[in-house]
Amino acid sequence: MSSRLAFRPFLLSTALASVLSLGASAPAMADVFVFGQTGKGQKYAAEGQLEIGTGSGSPVQTIGTGGNQGWVTDTLNSGESHTGGLNGSTNYIAGSCGATNCAHAQNHNNYFVFSLAQIKGPVTTATLALQAGNVVGAGYYNIYDATPLAGQLLNGPESPSGLFGELTTKGALIGQVQFTQGNTGGQLVLTFNTLGIRDLNYDIAHGIENFAIGGAVTDPAAKLTDPFPPPNDPSPSAPSPLPGVGLLQAFGVVGLLAFAAARARTRA
Repeated sequence: MSSRLAFRPFLLSTALASVLSLGASAPAMADVFVFGQTGKGQKYAAEGQLEIGTGSGSPVQTIGTGGNQGWVTDTLNSGESHTGGLNGSTNYIAGSCGATNCAHAQNHNNYFVFSLAQIKGPVTTATLALQAGNVVGAGYYNIYDATPLAGQLLNGPESPSGLFGELTTKGALIGQVQFTQGNTGGQLVLTFNTLGIRDLNYDIAHGIENFAIGGAVTDPAAKLTDPFPPPNDPSPSAPSPLPGVGLLQAFGVVGLLAFAAARARTRA
């Protein structure tokens, strides 16, 4: 296990808005979901696959979750979660499922954990390949670097409370794909953006074995911003600080700017 302490200042009024997932702070939206019936023994049973390329001439390496995948509900049913492993369900439904299609109306975020132990890097390309399962409605499915939660997610979260929101707010938004009901029974492939490639390479270089992904359904698509860059690696799109901003911060008179406290990012 490796850990790192990252200072991640960001403008709350914009950055937080860009990473909120459907249902985390808004009323449930009825029957808009993807990856239905993807669990163990169900019609579209499948394992999430991470396909990694490490340069010209090297074969693409495919990593499965080994059953370490599942879903977590929002506060409506915060005590419920599904997870893989020997005894769990590998269903990774994401989105809002109302009484028409589910026994209980609830919102779902999903997750996947992959071992990077055999990947030497540097990673140049990465995709997450998922069976779309049963799809109802249309929207965007977004994935986030949720590696700080990997230790909790391996073999199933013992306490799912709070994980619904954390799955989409612990790291950068690393990819997104649009879906419609016509995707039912097909496959969705999400290509990692530059932030996802950066995070994979950081973890490999620092001996961080398990890479976790959190997923959520949103409408419309979330902006591809990065409020939580690794230490000493600022977001490529971050503007240069204005003269005197550091001094203003020191005296606590920044005005409307509010910066997050230092976060300890523990990687499993």
